[in-house]
Amino acid sequence: MNANRKRSYQILAEGTITRIEDERLSAWNFQALGDGKTLMTGPQVDSSALYGILSALRDSGIVLLGIKEVKPTNRSEGDRR
Repeated sequence: MNANRKRSYQILAEGTITRIEDERLSAWNFQALGDGKTLMTGPQVDSSALYGILSALRDSGIVLLGIKEVKPTNRSEGDRR
């Protein structure tokens, strides 16, 4: 496994979060789910940046429920079904 390879991630957190004042999370999308949780989706980052993001979330007192790598799709905008 190449630790420097960039990957996209989704992080599930407890509570409704609209944004976090941290430069490392400025490009992340926050989606409030109907069950009192928030799904955060981020751009491609390497493992070092991911650990920094997880630290920022911890420092903000956010309870993490899960994290997963998001595979990029190969479908173009005109290829939706």
